[in-house]
Amino acid sequence: MMRHRDRAVIVGVDGSEAGLAAVRFAGAEAVLRGNPVELVAAFRPHPTMCAGRRLGRRAPAAHRRLVDAVAAVRVGHSQLSVQTALVMGDLADTLIARSGNAALVVVAEGGPTNAWQRIAGHCLAPVVLVRHGYQAGGPVVLGVDGVTLSAAAADFAYAEAALRGVPLVAVHVWTGLPATGLSTVDPFAYDLAVARSEADRVPAEGLAGWSEKFPDVLVERRVVLAANVGEELVRQAAGAAVLVVGARSSEARSDLLLGPVTRFAMLGAACPVAVLNPVPSVSRV
Repeated sequence: MMRHRDRAVIVGVDGSEAGLAAVRFAGAEAVLRGNPVELVAAFRPHPTMCAGRRLGRRAPAAHRRLVDAVAAVRVGHSQLSVQTALVMGDLADTLIARSGNAALVVVAEGGPTNAWQRIAGHCLAPVVLVRHGYQAGGPVVLGVDGVTLSAAAADFAYAEAALRGVPLVAVHVWTGLPATGLSTVDPFAYDLAVARSEADRVPAEGLAGWSEKFPDVLVERRVVLAANVGEELVRQAAGAAVLVVGARSSEARSDLLLGPVTRFAMLGAACPVAVLNPVPSVSRV
């Protein structure tokens, strides 16, 4: 993964407890990467208010949120370069617009769920969703899809594990016997042992290049048979420093911004969840 030390780790500031957790997470990430952190707060004026009054009532509240966020991110990181931005408009739209020049975009749990999904689906930088009360530490967990491994997700996961000095746990959840209603698979000729071996081959082959690129990262592969992929992936990520997933199971264009497993992970995982969109600048190894 190409490092741009001039690019900031951008975090949305909303004044909530989860928002402060996201700010602290963003600060720690910026320190790990050697990047500055940028705190972004937004306010949307009431359409019936005159310009002078709407700036007088809404902007100071957003400014106070920024002041609190600066104080929170400075705890333990006194030398961290901190930038702030106060904008009029929608916070999600602002983060998406700024993502092209960001090292990372961090958002907090809270607010409309579709806002998280829109940010994660549209941002050009990796997006991390942070919940209040998450526990720091633990390994980095990478969700390995059974069809195609997201190059962006794998690169990010290995780099995160290397930065943190923790193991990488690559989890591939497979569902066993395929549905036969519209399938060409003959259920009477289906060999579960062969299918299990094939399931293990997916992460083994898919991660080989990145293991060579990051030789110091200790990797554990987990191939798990389960009926619900998203539910099992969330269970496997319990206690993780961060769960890393691709935005979709395929890099082909889709009307869905996020795949169902990714949406489930964002809604259900207790740890921070990093979502990676396929981007041209990420090279395959």
